Amino acid sequence: MTISREAISSLRSHWAIEALGHERARAAQFAAASMYVDSNLGRQLHREDSYDAATAALIQDVAFAYEIVASESIDALAHPSVHSAASGAEVAEAAAHEAFALLRALPLKRDSLEALVHQVLQLGALAYCSDRWAEFRAWMREREVTPELFVTDGPWDMRVLSDLGQIWARLLRKDGWRDLEGVAQTVSRLRAEQQENEELLFDAQARPEDLQVAGWRLVALYHWARLSEMVATYLMQGEPVDIATQLDFHFDRAISAAQQSADPAFVVVLQWQRAMAQRMVAGALWSVTRIGPEIRSIVETATRQRSMFEMLPPQRIAIQEQGLMDPASAAVVVDLPTSAGKTILAEFKIVQAIGQFKQDNGWVAYVAPTRALVSQITRRLRRDLGPSGIRVEELTSAVEIDEIEAGMLNESPFDVLVATPEKLHLAIRNAAIGRPLALLVLDEAHNIEDSDRGIRIELLLATVKRDCAQANFLLLMPYVPNGDDLARWLAPQTGKSVSLATTPWQPNDRLIGLVSVVAPSSGRGRDWRLSFEPMLTSGSSMNVSGSYQIGQAPQLNCTFSSIKNSLSKIAGASALTLSERGTAIVICPTISTVWTIAEELTGQLPEVEDPDIALVQRYLAAEISEDYALIGMLAHQVGVHHAGLSDETRALMEWLAEQGKLRILVATTGLSQGLNFPVSSILLASRNLPSGKFNRPMTAREFWNLAGRAGRVDQDSIGVVGISSKEGDRESLAQFLSEQTGALVSRLVVLLDELEDAGRLLNLERTLYNDQWADFRSYVAHLFAQKKNLDAVLSETELLLRNTFGYSSLAEASPVERQKGVRLLEATRSYAAELAQNIETATLADSTGFTPEGIRSAMGEMRRMDKSLDASDWQPDSLFGDVSSSALPDLMRVMLQLPQIRGSIDELSGAGTGIGDRAAKIAADWVAGISLKAIAERYFGDAVSPTAALTDATKAIYRNLATAGTWGITALSKLPTSGIDFDNVSESDLRSINLLGAMLYHGVNTEAGVVMRMSSVPRTAANSLGAEFAERHEPGALRPAEAREFLSQLSDADWGRHVPRGSNLAGSDLRDLWLVLSGSNGDPRVRSTVGAAE
Repeated sequence: MTISREAISSLRSHWAIEALGHERARAAQFAAASMYVDSNLGRQLHREDSYDAATAALIQDVAFAYEIVASESIDALAHPSVHSAASGAEVAEAAAHEAFALLRALPLKRDSLEALVHQVLQLGALAYCSDRWAEFRAWMREREVTPELFVTDGPWDMRVLSDLGQIWARLLRKDGWRDLEGVAQTVSRLRAEQQENEELLFDAQARPEDLQVAGWRLVALYHWARLSEMVATYLMQGEPVDIATQLDFHFDRAISAAQQSADPAFVVVLQWQRAMAQRMVAGALWSVTRIGPEIRSIVETATRQRSMFEMLPPQRIAIQEQGLMDPASAAVVVDLPTSAGKTILAEFKIVQAIGQFKQDNGWVAYVAPTRALVSQITRRLRRDLGPSGIRVEELTSAVEIDEIEAGMLNESPFDVLVATPEKLHLAIRNAAIGRPLALLVLDEAHNIEDSDRGIRIELLLATVKRDCAQANFLLLMPYVPNGDDLARWLAPQTGKSVSLATTPWQPNDRLIGLVSVVAPSSGRGRDWRLSFEPMLTSGSSMNVSGSYQIGQAPQLNCTFSSIKNSLSKIAGASALTLSERGTAIVICPTISTVWTIAEELTGQLPEVEDPDIALVQRYLAAEISEDYALIGMLAHQVGVHHAGLSDETRALMEWLAEQGKLRILVATTGLSQGLNFPVSSILLASRNLPSGKFNRPMTAREFWNLAGRAGRVDQDSIGVVGISSKEGDRESLAQFLSEQTGALVSRLVVLLDELEDAGRLLNLERTLYNDQWADFRSYVAHLFAQKKNLDAVLSETELLLRNTFGYSSLAEASPVERQKGVRLLEATRSYAAELAQNIETATLADSTGFTPEGIRSAMGEMRRMDKSLDASDWQPDSLFGDVSSSALPDLMRVMLQLPQIRGSIDELSGAGTGIGDRAAKIAADWVAGISLKAIAERYFGDAVSPTAALTDATKAIYRNLATAGTWGITALSKLPTSGIDFDNVSESDLRSINLLGAMLYHGVNTEAGVVMRMSSVPRTAANSLGAEFAERHEPGALRPAEAREFLSQLSDADWGRHVPRGSNLAGSDLRDLWLVLSGSNGDPRVRSTVGAAE
């Protein structure tokens, strides 16, 4: 059961609330929200409000009224079920929800142990009864509520109460196994001291009736202690299996004894504690995941290795109430708020799918939209699923399947494959995996409407739907009201949507507002201040009026005139103050601005010494350059994140942020696509996202997805999102924050709508040849490559289109909308007829992922090359050798004919008669192992600084070469115009040719080096370690899984043999870096225990 907004609204008509008065209720809610912000953010956000005893009394009175409402259904709260709404439990939960929001704002009652225990445990009970326990745990941390707070030396009954306070502080906090094991230790000590201290207590009673009261009170406390111990045991071990019955048994006796002691307040406390304890065990992993033995293994790993004992409410509801694990559902769309724990739900579905398809040797695809997120997810899945024997492999983001990946896909017994949409689409089209796809998990699935990648994602799903008959689907997304439409598209009869869209649940509160600069009294000078103005939004955010001052003094040493219109400086200055409470992210519009702001913030923060930061600094000095500005920034806990960093550097920045080692991470808006970790605060200087060579405004859905990362679950009571503003911005920003997240719309439909608006829909046959339709043309080519017959293609064209979300939604819409679908069908048939003129081109397009038109142009350009090619030109030593005699410059020029990569190659190529030479030289140096520093100096030396040159070089290699260059080289080698006689070329030469793209992608020149890079070994050590690995394996049998096993067995001394000469890295550093980057063993701190064992 979930609380609905309707249930909260219905509270207004309850007699207890009406008797109180709605105006008093609203006043109390407003005052409580303001007090809560002040108590949690008062050191960072200041204003002159004060709250007197009357305000606290008002809050207490209104909360009591809500508690009365909730108490009317206290038994239903203690035993929730999907069918509890009729019993009043839904209204009771809503009342508990409101009471919690009020009472958490009040100060702790430290002057009385009994009052303190009752306050903390009552608030905990309200939190559990309203599914707000994650917020309560954050409240405990903010208020420093620890077991030690309850320690006392009073009489025995007060000491027992003290111990119960300590016990429940541990049960509510759950800070690792030590907390839960401490419960058993405390109860054991109580038993040991019981007899002696009972006698002392009883001897102190002057009257028989006092003795009777004391005895009954102790009986109640002892039953409470016993059941508390059982709760701790169940959370750790899942036993006893009849925990709910046993808890009721002890609570019944405890409540009966409390009644005998004539203490009605104690009875009420125990009734609420029953509800809390029952809901705590009902939400435990062991209770929620009673699905099968495979899932139990994952639960054991989660509890033992990650101290995860409970499911967040959305996770529990998805499984228990909304049928996430129903094996009959072929497509499930999960629409949950950001930070609601969607990844672990995906892990459960993965395990279930592997079990269901075990006999068929089925596999699972996990698709993430970016390279950074692919790496993050791979590390996470290896950490969580690896201990259960589930094998996770990662495909590189290069849109080609190299020789090693082909072997891995066909021979390695992987269970889960993590990839970008483009890479998986290529594998599916080419039938690269000879096993059935059991489940496709699509993370950040709302990107189906993205202007750059939406069509690719939609067509991937359409291809899987058509080509993989047994595949099931799991789509993960936030803030999508029409998830049912997507589910019905993928599985018309059995699709379902799992959503909490109608509930108020969120992992924590968020305060969203505008940040501006307040001028000094003189109107100029350096004595300016930052103002934070909370705003009303369309999403869930705190309703607090007025303005706050951020910090006590100017954060930056600059004048008012230099900061008042600099949105990035405003965001950075805000972060200096807000990062006092946890990692803050500053979102800037450009890479150069990121570096500028990061440098300025660095000068305002002290240096720190931290072993994890020092490890990353040594890596950057060895792998990038000792002159890299990021090294000095990290010393002050400032990091950066943008497209001008290497994949490994971005991963290390994310790792440091996840560990809480960074105070500030300055990033471009591109981080919003790869931000998969929560932070305390997000400060936006830009609301634009990159889109090709230009930027576009964030949509409401994209904003809320990013804003949802503000506030760490269990850590922060309030996440802060600040949007920089200058004079004249307020109205437009207020409008932006009020926008609702609309229905998810297919990118195909958007393109057709744009053509209709422009009056060009009737000319769709010609428009189809524009670059923005390139992926769609490749989709049609896939059907043609399969059928190789025009009549068969024409007869199946409508079926092909119906597999897309866009066409299927048009087909079910109004007659006007259906007409757009008709036009698309006609244009598609016309295009198919064009393909029939050259079936070979369609087949080549299908195997490479490029358009048929691009393939034809590339083949024509290759025929016009001055020198005819043969297999020798495609050998690595020749292609990446002496550029003056290599075919690589000419091939770079040919790539300019391929629309999907034309822009990226053009950025690298230079101008004039030598077009292609510069890109070829960079590629050759990269494969030869030339350092990034040397490449930056050779080709980007005119940049304004060494770091700017390194940024340009890294961006050129990791964004342009590693994607476009790799894809292009591999595709061109497969064309008939390549000069390769595939029937007669030797196996070893063919293998080398098929590794060209991988060498370019990873920056190494040996097969073993490629395998090491695929296994997350730093580039400077990859060839050396690869050579040692190759000595132990047969040629052609080098696989990443075996490489990771090999690497895991190496000692620090073994790693040390492969440290580059002159590097400041130690062997232990290389191993630690590999552990972090690969996710093979989670955290480098694990290494110390491994080393000790050795």
